Amino acid sequence: WMSFNEQNLHANSLRFSNAEVIPEGKSYAQHLYQVNHNVMIAHCKAVKALRELQPDAKFCGMTTIANFYPEKNTPKNNLFTKLAYQLSTFHNDIFTEGKYPDYVVSYLENRGWMPHFEPGDEELLRYTVDYLAFSYYHSNTLSEGEFDDTTPAGEVIAKHTVKTPGLEATEWGWEIDPDGIRWIVNDLYTRHKLPVFVLENGMGHRETLNEQQTVEDDYRIAFHRDHILALKKAVEEDGVDLLGYITWGPIDIPSSGCEIAKRYGFVYVNRDEHDIKDLKRTKKKSFYWVKEAFGSNGEKL
Repeated sequence: WMSFNEQNLHANSLRFSNAEVIPEGKSYAQHLYQVNHNVMIAHCKAVKALRELQPDAKFCGMTTIANFYPEKNTPKNNLFTKLAYQLSTFHNDIFTEGKYPDYVVSYLENRGWMPHFEPGDEELLRYTVDYLAFSYYHSNTLSEGEFDDTTPAGEVIAKHTVKTPGLEATEWGWEIDPDGIRWIVNDLYTRHKLPVFVLENGMGHRETLNEQQTVEDDYRIAFHRDHILALKKAVEEDGVDLLGYITWGPIDIPSSGCEIAKRYGFVYVNRDEHDIKDLKRTKKKSFYWVKEAFGSNGEKL
């Protein structure tokens, strides 16, 4: 079971919570982290309810994660990258420890952004999870920077994101980095000592049917093959307890923040941005590959 998809996005932007009206007397950052806290409490209430209804059921915390590399091998750049990763993934500390980690408390209190706790919130935070789930699409490289006293961490990180040398990227600038997913499952498992589950992984691409009425998407096959092989190393060589691997997504659908043009599926859907057409489904080349790969539990890649 899970509650919120990519829950840490609620600490990045108010649009994910549909809470963009800022109360009078509050700054944007104060409201942002209060909304994020409210979402966390809602998550914990869901965990509490499941514990009471079905004690043997398993609940996760789900985040979206991009690991960070420093642009320069300098102490300042390495430190900024480490802090950026912590402030991007602190939800996993709450999910597993049942409280806000000290580094986040200090970060928020020093800026006057610590959210208001209603009576009972501390007790609710103690409803921890059984495993950690995440989505992964790309890694990022960060230039040297510092966190200021007026800009939320997510916006600071975005301003310092630069292209990673040597990595190919999709049209949307998402760099393809299979080693990054191994990096993340290692970090989550060693840091939190809970099983991990990849709930989203895939690549978006503009596509049309060719003369044979299919899509020869070898690039998508290579993407998933390379990420699965990286996870295989994480399990066999690094000892990570990995529960599973799920792709985004099996058929073409309108992408979050984008349009139908950003296609992820193994099945092509006949429509475009403004014309629904007949919505006919057509199997891409990757459909047959993923059928065999998943059917063999990853033995035939």
